[in-house]
Amino acid sequence: MNLVPFFGLIFTFCTPIILVAMILFYRMRKTRLLHETIAKLVEKGQPIPEALLSPKSAQQSKSSDLRTGIILIAVGLGLSIFFYALTDRNDANVWAIGIIPLMIGVGYVVAWKLEPEKRNDAPAK
Repeated sequence: MNLVPFFGLIFTFCTPIILVAMILFYRMRKTRLLHETIAKLVEKGQPIPEALLSPKSAQQSKSSDLRTGIILIAVGLGLSIFFYALTDRNDANVWAIGIIPLMIGVGYVVAWKLEPEKRNDAPAK
């Protein structure tokens, strides 16, 4: 009996589950360490830094959307060109696979563009 197909199927379906479990485990561990740090600061009566409590700033997420969009557009174009050059032009439209990440990237860039600027309410000096 050949066990290669059996283990191939097991690894194919178990690898994503293991990766997601590892990501969730490390995210939970990071959150737990953050909470322990805050508890120690409170026990000692020290002030808790604002950066420790606040999530990423809106500006970071906005630039992250632009970066993600540009990367996805480049990946989509690259896949389309690769599959177009790889296949027979009359045979298959496999090159259209690259349109999926390309359009997701366009969506990220549009979301970046439509997101309102963070307004500074501080008086000008």
